[in-house]
Amino acid sequence: MDSICGPGGATGFVPLSAKTINTSIKANVYPNPTTTKLNVQMPETGVYINEVVIRNLAGQILTSQSFAANQLSNATVSVATLTNGLYLCEVKTNKGVTTKRFTVSK
Repeated sequence: MDSICGPGGATGFVPLSAKTINTSIKANVYPNPTTTKLNVQMPETGVYINEVVIRNLAGQILTSQSFAANQLSNATVSVATLTNGLYLCEVKTNKGVTTKRFTVSK
């Protein structure tokens, strides 16, 4: 399995694998680049957002927000505390998981 790990396998780093990402799930992440907020939209009927996880490129979780009980197809996550750079938005849904890249540019 391909993975991204920190020095010495530091705590907070998680392996990333193509097997865990369902690319058939469509998600729109905008605006991109963004400054303070990231909108996540599931365009397909019956696909609901359970959780949005923001990771750096090393795989560390920087922030996450759960929406499990709400059956939302649209969500907004604050990225105001992130510095300029490239990040991963992992969207966990009732149909699987998909990951999108986005940029913070202030």
